[in-house]
Amino acid sequence: TDAEYMGSYGENSLITAAAYYSMSVLHNWYQNHYEAEVYIKKCYQIKIEKLGESHLELSDCCTVLGNLMSDQNKYQEAKHYYEEGLRISLENNEELDQSFHYYLSLIHISEPTRQAEISYAVFCLKKK
Repeated sequence: TDAEYMGSYGENSLITAAAYYSMSVLHNWYQNHYEAEVYIKKCYQIKIEKLGESHLELSDCCTVLGNLMSDQNKYQEAKHYYEEGLRISLENNEELDQSFHYYLSLIHISEPTRQAEISYAVFCLKKK
């Protein structure tokens, strides 16, 4: 909420975390994945420290981290972040737009040695 962001400035403030998030998006736009990853991980860490490990705002960071990892062919890390974002959303009773299922299905398809996961991925994609 806005109240959580007000009154706190400095290196580990939520305002700084928001700036890191924006920098990550900007670097990702220019395909500078390394810098984007550095900034979003800083944002993620601050939000964990300030808001706790199950705050809904972490879900957005997880999606960005999952996308970054996927773009770099780091599929296991991408899967971890997508699953973490899904967990956080479900814990907060957030209505899902099926994007987590979609992202996870793409990760499973990219790992062709896993037949069960590929079947699940196809099932998720058909639900869309």
